[in-house]
Amino acid sequence: MPGFLGKKLCPQLTIVSPDFVKYAEVSRTVRRILVEYCDGGASGMVTMSLDEAYLNITQHLNDRADWPKDRRTYWPRAAPKTPMLVCRCSKTSNDPLLTDLLATSSASNSPTKQPTPGANTTNCPSHIVPLVVGKDEELATCLICGLLVKSGPRVFGTSAEEAVRELRFRVFCATRLTCSAGIAPNSLIAKIASDLNKPNGQFAVERTAEEVDAAISPLPIRKVPGIGHVTECRLRAFGVQTVHDLYLRRGILFHLVSPTALKYYMRITLGHSEDDWLDPDSNAASGDPQNACQKSMSIERTFQDCDDRQILQSKCKQLCFSLATEMKEAHVQGKTVTMKFKLDTFEIRSRSQTLSDYTCAATMIYQCASEILKTEIKSELTTNARNLTLRLMGTVAVSLISHLNHPQLMSL
Repeated sequence: MPGFLGKKLCPQLTIVSPDFVKYAEVSRTVRRILVEYCDGGASGMVTMSLDEAYLNITQHLNDRADWPKDRRTYWPRAAPKTPMLVCRCSKTSNDPLLTDLLATSSASNSPTKQPTPGANTTNCPSHIVPLVVGKDEELATCLICGLLVKSGPRVFGTSAEEAVRELRFRVFCATRLTCSAGIAPNSLIAKIASDLNKPNGQFAVERTAEEVDAAISPLPIRKVPGIGHVTECRLRAFGVQTVHDLYLRRGILFHLVSPTALKYYMRITLGHSEDDWLDPDSNAASGDPQNACQKSMSIERTFQDCDDRQILQSKCKQLCFSLATEMKEAHVQGKTVTMKFKLDTFEIRSRSQTLSDYTCAATMIYQCASEILKTEIKSELTTNARNLTLRLMGTVAVSLISHLNHPQLMSL
């Protein structure tokens, strides 16, 4: 949600400025831990963003089976001789904040905010039962201070579930951030599974067709990566409510969606994922720029509702020049320009135009994007008798090719 809309809904809202330098630093700390569990080091890990990554831990589990107990034991601290990251709340029930939290917890049916059976409560006053986040008593955290509820060392087992619990515990000790995880035969199912036991939890899907089907078939289609609000509404209109419905109504989908989308949906229903990135010899995993080139690059911005043509053209120009800079840094050129518009009604539109040749020149990209914007402004005025009012604009360069694969483009 954009800040201006949040302010409109909640005038007393306090917006904290982001600190992306700090976010990136913490992300690097997390990745240093994750890479210890990957097959072949960094080549067995694919990072999707600052806070999301896929790991291939197959070889780690084979090695882990022979590890002694002391190698699988960790204390709840960031480093040796540092303070324990264990809850020591001293708040009383007279504290308004604590009273509100207790009232909220009592009224809630969520199991993630109930006292954890067997959790150590000796660090808290006797009349206070810690509110915890997470069903796992070893990793549960206090809702008041954010620290671990249970003290003492943790001894983790040798299974995949135990390895992931250990990983999550180490991430918390290093960053004081909880994380959720999915364990599955492939990346697609793991992605879906990671969303099934949030917050501060994990979910495992066994490596059998029956277990995969039982885990994903009853899920709402919105749980599927790539299916957003608009696609969900369209699929629901044709009776597709769950993942299993995608398969049952595949005949309708054949006429409703593109071949690429249909193939993706069928892969979902079967629990099949194309995990080429897990192959350490693949171009993407090895970082070979000669053969690995992304298919598109984009940049978009959200802003307050605007119908001023000059301001919209100015924003369009800024986007195009920023995109051109990123394309030059990535040594790629594109031949198709796509403009994305989100109206004040939250309707999303996209318009594309193909250039006569490949380019990464800002002026050429802007010339094309500007014409698309002008056409859209004119169309809105003619069709709906109103000014085009936008709250988001994006520019996308498609059909990219790399300079490294086509040296003749370097001089263009």
